[in-house]
Amino acid sequence: MATRPPVTILSAPNRLRPSVCGYGRNAQRRWQSTSESTPSSSSSSSSRPSYSRANLASLASEGDLLTGGIAKPKLKRSSQTHHAGQAASGSARPLAFPPPKLKSNPYAPSYSVSEEELDEPLELATAAAGLSETLRHRAHETSSSRQLQTSQQHESTAYIQPIHANPVIRVDKRSDRQEDGTVIELSPYENVKLYDGYIVCKTFSTENAVITWGRLRDSCTCKICRDSSTSQRTFTTGQAMAEAYSRAGPQIEGSDFISGNKGLKITWRNHEGEKPHVTFISKAKLRRMCKTTSSEEDHYPPQIFTRKLWDSTTIKANQSSRISYESLAIRYQRANPLVMLKLLEQLQTYGLVVIEGVPTSPTDDDNCFLRKVISSIGEIRNTFYGETWDVKSMPQSKNVAYTNLDLGLHMDLLYFSSPPRIQALHCLRNRVHGGSSYFVDSFKVASDLPHDLYATLKQTSIPYIYDNDNHFLRYNHKVITDDKEQLISSPHAAINWSPPFRDGRVPDTKTTANTRISSNTSTSNVDNPGGANASQAVDTEVDAAIRAKKELEGYLAISEFEKRLSDPKYKLEFLMKEGDLVIFDNRRILHARKSFHDKTPQEIKKEGIVVVPGEPTRWLKGCYLDGEVVWDKLAVLKKKADHDKASAQRWKDKLTMRRQVDYGEDVLGRISNKLLDA
Repeated sequence: MATRPPVTILSAPNRLRPSVCGYGRNAQRRWQSTSESTPSSSSSSSSRPSYSRANLASLASEGDLLTGGIAKPKLKRSSQTHHAGQAASGSARPLAFPPPKLKSNPYAPSYSVSEEELDEPLELATAAAGLSETLRHRAHETSSSRQLQTSQQHESTAYIQPIHANPVIRVDKRSDRQEDGTVIELSPYENVKLYDGYIVCKTFSTENAVITWGRLRDSCTCKICRDSSTSQRTFTTGQAMAEAYSRAGPQIEGSDFISGNKGLKITWRNHEGEKPHVTFISKAKLRRMCKTTSSEEDHYPPQIFTRKLWDSTTIKANQSSRISYESLAIRYQRANPLVMLKLLEQLQTYGLVVIEGVPTSPTDDDNCFLRKVISSIGEIRNTFYGETWDVKSMPQSKNVAYTNLDLGLHMDLLYFSSPPRIQALHCLRNRVHGGSSYFVDSFKVASDLPHDLYATLKQTSIPYIYDNDNHFLRYNHKVITDDKEQLISSPHAAINWSPPFRDGRVPDTKTTANTRISSNTSTSNVDNPGGANASQAVDTEVDAAIRAKKELEGYLAISEFEKRLSDPKYKLEFLMKEGDLVIFDNRRILHARKSFHDKTPQEIKKEGIVVVPGEPTRWLKGCYLDGEVVWDKLAVLKKKADHDKASAQRWKDKLTMRRQVDYGEDVLGRISNKLLDA
């Protein structure tokens, strides 16, 4: 068999290599056909058509790759053929492939955007529109002429990087300050007055709101001041203050926005030689900055924190307080989003929800269904009890919850400085007499208190302690932390009540300055003939009487609050069944358990109960969640549900309109047919 002669592999000329620059197959074929019609040369690069940046720039302009209403000038394209002798010329080569034609988005008119999303500076769009002309001009320039033009730029003009577009905006340097009282009209009802060091804003909701230059600079959210990937600040408040109050003050003027509104354009004039920074503030952002106080609802959608306070009658009438486990359809720690949203809204609104039919086996901490359900909401909070823990009767217990005794109304872990917001209890076994659970909405009880009693409890702090099982924790909490109005709206409003873990120290009831008399008060001997010692003795007795009165007021308020909490009209009581999982707000809902005892052997046999030796007859498994975990999940699900609802409504409106059009055409057609038949 003859051997095959060796084949020498030579480098293929550039004109025959596959295209790797992304022009597409049609462009590649045209490139090759043009090159193959050219006589061969010693240099393969001499027969290769050139594609300069100017060609690509003109292609971008012709192909409608620039958005925002940019003019698209049509450029003449030469029809001459590429020859080897012409490849070395410095002029731009004609396009070797047709420009792409982009179709407009037919669904763009149906998008719903907010005023803030439309509030882009108009001058940036105008500068972007001029980019097409710049590209056309550069398409016919050589590299040398471009360098010459760059070197001849005026030194008196400073260039800044715009916020929302790549084109450069020119801002003339000015050293003069604006006069105090200069008014910038933003709308017939909104304006801004300029002063040295601050501005005064008038909006629909505020009158004479003051914003300093420092806050204006500190609130800049441009791409220079905010990282585009993380949306986090790239500068500090100290840096903002140094720039805001530099040698030359800022230039503040009105600016038109694409939405048709006006806003503020602030040019921060820095030191000589530095590029000025520009901040754009829309009217929507200006209104938010004019708020005198930052409410808690600014961090989350306000509608998710509207609570409904309940008593025994209203909570029993609530049909959403119980949800089946099957409806959650939990798979891989993810639940049905609509059912989960319903669950979390119930939890936030009423502070309590019951999931029925949760499997009770397995019972270990790692694989239990409590962990599966709660992990579908978010991360479980870990404490010295562990991520999950068991509540069952045991001898020599270190906690009153681990007994069969009556456990009154309380909240968990108040000896922590930040007790967990949410608690979950899953009933694994309940084969005893008694042991029913009951819950009370402490916010409802507090809202029904007289004003003076409420005020006293708001000033009274109770110390809590846990000193057991090699742990020592202690903290003081006010009985009520917020005003009555905030019990409904504030996410962090809380009531602290846990008698089993009260410290032995005296509750502290704050006194006002005008009612407290210091024991160090001294009086002159002329005014008090009895002398200084007698005066101090009198003052000490008066001060002791005031302190005794305040302490008595605190104890009476605590006693009255306890009495009202025990009123049956506020109590929701039921016996937890095996498989019930109760989730409740630990800073709002008080929970308790009545005493219980095991059933007799005769009762167990009669009822057909299976008792596993060594297993507790009443067994709950629990865990905690932080409030931010629940609020985060609730806000995300709420936002997605609202978006899906709006999208569904838009499609419904489109279908309705299409049906109306089709129906109209059908009616006209039938009328025309009848007329033709007649």
